[in-house]
Amino acid sequence: MDKILVIEDSKLMRTKIMSILENMGFDNVIGLDNAEVIFECPSVYLDNTKLVITDIGLPGANGVELAKKINSFNKYKNIPIIFITAYSKPEIVNEAIKAGAIDYLVKPIKDDILEQRVAKVLGIAINSSLKDQFISIDVAREKIDMECHRSIRSKQTTAFLIIKVDEKHLNNCIVKIKSILRKIDMVYLIKTMQMLILLPSTAKEGLEVVEGKIVKELSTDKIKILEKRIALFDPESKTPIENLFVELKLD
Repeated sequence: MDKILVIEDSKLMRTKIMSILENMGFDNVIGLDNAEVIFECPSVYLDNTKLVITDIGLPGANGVELAKKINSFNKYKNIPIIFITAYSKPEIVNEAIKAGAIDYLVKPIKDDILEQRVAKVLGIAINSSLKDQFISIDVAREKIDMECHRSIRSKQTTAFLIIKVDEKHLNNCIVKIKSILRKIDMVYLIKTMQMLILLPSTAKEGLEVVEGKIVKELSTDKIKILEKRIALFDPESKTPIENLFVELKLD
């Protein structure tokens, strides 16, 4: 399961950050009070890590040294790193960026600011700005059409999934679904309050696995699925793309 690492020597600050992340819907948040354990066993801590949030001023190996270490591994160099610092001096900020920080926050940390930064880094929509993320049904059809043409070129089946939940659960739902999907998969929010999920190179068996994981993951938070529709596009079947719009009720 994908995880987020929070490295902060202050227990109070570490607990606060972890609580914010858990409230966003992240289930696997690992808290550490130092970075040296990562130096000793990088694979244990960095495998399946999708985000590192670290204080710069750590005891022993500091946050900048940690970032440099992470970026020295081809396997881990794409893990985004958000730095936390008690100082906003330009030289400290520059040092953090040079070390590989994708963003930084100055203490004290506000809940909504951290949420926004994490959401931005991971490409997740936050409820307060969800409406800016919506696409129209016409655009949704265009996305499907484009994916089908990619499917024809690659000669691989593509799966499509439509899910609708209560609006108040949208943010949490997106977080959970994104934690399940591959990097090549895509999620779009439609103005009808539905989520369109595109699964390239996915046949019926793969779709059933993903569908089962989503249902199970949402049920753990008692998120009820109000609507669910699936469709498959097999490039060898010669089935018109328009048929998918009917199956997904986007006609």
